[in-house]
Amino acid sequence: HQGWVLALSWSACGKFLASGDSQGVIIIWSKDGEKRCTFAGHKKYICSLSWQPTLENPALASSSKDGTCRIWSVARETQEACMSHMDSVSSVKFMQDKVITSSHDKTVKIWSLNGQLLRTLKLHSHWVNSMSTNMDFHDRIMNVEELSKKISRPSTLQIASCSDDNTIGLFKESTDDNLRLVGHQGVVNQVMFSPNGKYLASASFDKAVKIWDTETGKFLGNLRGHVGQVLQLAWSADSKHLISASKDATAKLWSIASMKLRSDLPGHLDEVYCVDWSPLGDYAATGGKDQKVLMYSF
Repeated sequence: HQGWVLALSWSACGKFLASGDSQGVIIIWSKDGEKRCTFAGHKKYICSLSWQPTLENPALASSSKDGTCRIWSVARETQEACMSHMDSVSSVKFMQDKVITSSHDKTVKIWSLNGQLLRTLKLHSHWVNSMSTNMDFHDRIMNVEELSKKISRPSTLQIASCSDDNTIGLFKESTDDNLRLVGHQGVVNQVMFSPNGKYLASASFDKAVKIWDTETGKFLGNLRGHVGQVLQLAWSADSKHLISASKDATAKLWSIASMKLRSDLPGHLDEVYCVDWSPLGDYAATGGKDQKVLMYSF
C-alpha cells in the first residue's frame, strides 16, 4: 500500500484477506501473504470492506468516502456493480442475497447484488457512522463447522445503526419495527450484535460502552473504565465477553454477566483504533496509532 491501511476483512473461506487504504486502493492477498490482485476504482479513502458469505469464488464489497459502494469479482478481477449515496459510505455488509450500506447522508440502504436499490431506512438525524446485522457473525463462521452447529443463523434480519446524533437505530425486517435507543451522551461510533443475537453493544465518544436487549431495545448496563473515546468493539464467540478499543491507548476485556472489567489488554503506546476477535475465540487482535498490531491469546 502507498497509503494508510484503514480497512481489513478476511473472507469466510479463509483464503483471502482484503485491505483498503487512504488512496482508495484495495489489495486482495492470499492467505500466505502473496498479492492476488488490486482494485483501484474508488476516488477517495476506503471506509469498510465485506466479503460475500460463500466458500467458493466470493465477491467483495467496498465502501468509500467518495460516496459509492462497489462490488468486485476476485475471480474475474472486475467491478460488478456500483451503488451510490449522497455522501460518504461509512460501512457495508455483504449478505447472502443483498448488500447493506450506511452513509453520512443519514440513511441505511438495502441493495440487490446487481446494485438495484431495494429499500431506504431513515433512522437518524445526523451521519450514520456504522451499521451491523444480527447475521454478521454467522456469515464469518460458515467454514467453522463446530461453531456453525452450535449457533444457528437467525431467521429474521435485524439491522442496527449508530450516529453522530448520539442514538442507535434498531430495525427488524419481519415487522418493519424501528426502535431508537437513547442514552449515550456523545457520538456513537460503532454498534455490534453478539453472536447469540441477544445483545447489542455500542461504543461512544462519551467514553462508555452500553449493552442493549435486541428484542425490546431495553438498556441493560454500562461498561465504564475508559478515559477516552471508545472507537470499536469485538465479541467473543460465546457472547460472554466483549473487548473495547479506545483513544485512551487501551483495550479492555469485559464480562457481560457481571457488566464489569475483567482485565486490561496492555501494549499500545497510542490510540487503539480497531479490534477483532477470532471466530474460535482463542485470540484477539488490536491495531493502533502506534502502527502496531497486537495479538492476545485466551
